[in-house]
Amino acid sequence: MLFPCNKKIYHVSCGRYPFLKEVLYPGDEYTTSFTRAEKKVLRKRKYEKPSDWVPKHRQIMKGDFAGQNLSFEITPHLRGIMDAAVLAFVREIILCAAPQTAKTTGIDSLIAWSRIFDRGPACSFYPDANTAERAMEERIAPMVKSSPLLKKQTLKGRDTFTTHRIKMVGGNWETGWAGSTSQTADRPLKIVDMQEVNKKAYGSSGDETSAIGLLRKRVRSYRGHKIFMSSTPTTETGNITILLASECEAVFVQWVRCPHCHDEIYMHFSEERFFWPKEEDENGAEYDCDRKLIKSKRLGRYVCQSCGALWDDNDRNKAIRRETWRLRILDEDGEVDPEQKGEEMFRYLMRERPATIGFIMPSWMSYMVSLSEVVHDYLRSDDPALDPAEQLKAKKDFENGHRAGPWKIEKRARKSAELMRLKDKRPVGIVPSEGVAALVAGIDTQDYEFWYWIHAVGYGRNPKRWLIRCGKVNDFEDIRQVVLLNPHLDINKINYPVQKALQDYQGHRASKVYDFCASTGSIIMPARGEQTMATPYDTPVVEFYPGAEKRRFPGALRRVRGHSTFYKDKAAGILDTNRDDPGGLALYSTMPDSYIDQLCSEVRNEDGFWEQIRSHQNHLWDCFYNALIAEDILGVKYWPEPDENEEEDNDLVVTSVTATMG
Repeated sequence: MLFPCNKKIYHVSCGRYPFLKEVLYPGDEYTTSFTRAEKKVLRKRKYEKPSDWVPKHRQIMKGDFAGQNLSFEITPHLRGIMDAAVLAFVREIILCAAPQTAKTTGIDSLIAWSRIFDRGPACSFYPDANTAERAMEERIAPMVKSSPLLKKQTLKGRDTFTTHRIKMVGGNWETGWAGSTSQTADRPLKIVDMQEVNKKAYGSSGDETSAIGLLRKRVRSYRGHKIFMSSTPTTETGNITILLASECEAVFVQWVRCPHCHDEIYMHFSEERFFWPKEEDENGAEYDCDRKLIKSKRLGRYVCQSCGALWDDNDRNKAIRRETWRLRILDEDGEVDPEQKGEEMFRYLMRERPATIGFIMPSWMSYMVSLSEVVHDYLRSDDPALDPAEQLKAKKDFENGHRAGPWKIEKRARKSAELMRLKDKRPVGIVPSEGVAALVAGIDTQDYEFWYWIHAVGYGRNPKRWLIRCGKVNDFEDIRQVVLLNPHLDINKINYPVQKALQDYQGHRASKVYDFCASTGSIIMPARGEQTMATPYDTPVVEFYPGAEKRRFPGALRRVRGHSTFYKDKAAGILDTNRDDPGGLALYSTMPDSYIDQLCSEVRNEDGFWEQIRSHQNHLWDCFYNALIAEDILGVKYWPEPDENEEEDNDLVVTSVTATMG
């Protein structure tokens, strides 16, 4: 609007607008003013980086800090991620993070910042509709309403806030779910946020028709688009792991400063770097302190690799507040090398200008996760008191939920040459003269042959083992002869009978195996392996022969159901142990290479189960783990080791009785 002259005079000239000559009189001066709406439209807001804007305008909606503005004192790692994500050349940001490391908080904060400085339609996608609705209702909508600046950006109307949308100036903020075809393929977006991309609803990252593939195409209409993909990792074939490995031009990890020596270090998990109290038994042997006590009393510590100082949670919090994101450098095993310091993130970004970047956030970098919780969960993953299924789950949870790494299967089969070190000087069939508690055996049933494995086991909870004999025979009577009737002698000609053996009964010869085992007086028991069980083994009564006829079995016989995953894990650990160490296995000197190859015939698959390598025979591997089950059925690890005096007394008694009977 133009008004008559007043004290505030602004010269208005026609310039390039000739039509003003009709309303302006030569020689007169005019002033102009703008309405509030015009000023709002024309005002240019001063640019602020997310790390400067977010603490002033973004409130936390849930948890202990609900109602307070987001503070980088609590989440210092978000500062670098936010400022890197909004760089003009960065298009895709991939976050691989442990739970409760504020990855969702950081992405929501960036989208909120974009409502002011980088407007455009945005959508946060979740694995299912319920999660999407809950995110809008409990987190996103309250966050917008709690910030005066963000609330001003909303459009007026009854439908401004709905279950899946907030109408805002410059572009709506919506939530969607990956399983909906219409949600992932019906509109252009400037900002796409994909939460928990490892969930099944997203499909495979390499499939162009999957939700990830479709959503990455939704941003083509906007040059300055951003795509966020975040998740806690699962396995090596999970989407987030593949995206980090194949799509990222650069991956960054945090380095922190020790509050004691002020050196910059990379925090990583190992038994040398994390410390927890140890206790001693009556023999002076060390063992781990109770994991529950470590967690409740906050006894876990981190050992600075530079000065050796023990950090408690407070020291860790001081260290992460002085963090620096650096380029990840991998060692020969594909893990982050803690000795090689990568280039500082922003220096690298400004030089290389990558379009896709990734970040890895383990749990111990978070203010919300205690170091003692990390130690507790690590010890839980090795707790022998847990049943095998729970122990395997705890190992996966630690790898995914603390290391922020994928659960890795065996990358290669064990090489038979690696097991040559387990051979000792004994010939086949000779039992060690000292330290043997019992002999056990495992038998694998095939269509036309039987494979067997006989080993001696020592005393104690972590006993040594010695392979006595292994091989194959043709019929049931041969098994009876080799396992039960043939003598197994030491160098003093003392015989050690096999006290328990397990024979595989899966297949069409199951009924014959039942009859044969019953004829041995249950010294040999029919057995089968199952990948998942609640207990290591159980021994149900045999009531019927296998088959649809349900023929009742005559006599009393028990069969064994063994947790194959648990005992194969145990067998693999034994083979990885040195021959003369507690828990080790000694092979006899003349064991054929082809037999040793059978101990290298299986590897873990993606689900953590053992599977046979194609064209490799695995008969002796199955025999070995069945023999380990036989040990537990006997309860050998609980047997007390006799002292020399008891052995002498027993010898005298036996001699006296024999003489009397003679």
